[in-house]
Amino acid sequence: MSFTGRRQVLPARAAALAIAAVVGLAGMGMGAAAAAPAAQDTPRTLAVSTPPDATPIAPGHAGTIPVRIVNGSSSAIVVTMSLRGVVLADDGKVRLATGPDPLWSGRVDLPKGRLAIPARSYIAAPIRVRMPDRISADLYFVGFLVTPEARSANGLAVVNQIGSFFTIDVPGPRLRKLAAVLVTPNFVFGSVARGTVRVRNVGHASAQFWGENDTTSTPGAHVPTQERIEKSLLPLHTARSYTVSARPAWPIGIVTMKVRLVYPYRDGSATRELLATRRVVVVNPVACGAIVVALIVASLIWRRRRHRRRPPAVAR
Repeated sequence: MSFTGRRQVLPARAAALAIAAVVGLAGMGMGAAAAAPAAQDTPRTLAVSTPPDATPIAPGHAGTIPVRIVNGSSSAIVVTMSLRGVVLADDGKVRLATGPDPLWSGRVDLPKGRLAIPARSYIAAPIRVRMPDRISADLYFVGFLVTPEARSANGLAVVNQIGSFFTIDVPGPRLRKLAAVLVTPNFVFGSVARGTVRVRNVGHASAQFWGENDTTSTPGAHVPTQERIEKSLLPLHTARSYTVSARPAWPIGIVTMKVRLVYPYRDGSATRELLATRRVVVVNPVACGAIVVALIVASLIWRRRRHRRRPPAVAR
């Protein structure tokens, strides 16, 4: 996902889970790539199926992406398709633009005209894409909108739309670069220290990364406790945040967080590693309360013993 005279793009599998949108009269809402079936026949029984993986197409070549439009209702519907841009934001947020992406204008052939879909059935709606002669190696998202003809229910016309997209992978080496920062407090009055890892893509192409948070405690365990960071794909100029945590071995201690992030560099044969480290002093309030109670009890015992040892006063 990069910006070199084009719009950003996301990974196909992550994107397919993020964007298939069902749009009602109130506006456009984003959901899963296939709308969940409703208890009764509603426009939400309309769904779109796209390939889960990116389709490789080289510069200057053309390719066809298999797409299905599913009608889960008990009556036939008629739909039309239109091109839309895909807008990617931080933390995996995705939405469709109000118009087509200029990069793909005139290069994407959608099925034309009115498409009739029988009840409880689907139709194939293949989309052909012609790639520019000069385009950087990266992942690209091409979005589209499926609009059914208006239905009338109790005199009210209901128009729903469903948006989706497919991913194109332009092969070739690409320059990836990530930056990461770990933010934590220096002191925590509690039982667990928590921090935030902010990862940003500052390279020239989308980057997939993974990692772990290794924590140690002093005094106590010196064998690191691992907390996994699952694999994610980050578009160019976007960021993603993760919450990490560490627990001391004793009620009072110093925990050290070491966050390691790994990502492929150019052609995937070599990887780079980022390391962010922070130390936090953790004081458990329960331990503080126990210490205060112990001090009070010790003080009372000392005063009682001191009173018993004092000799009786001599009468005049």
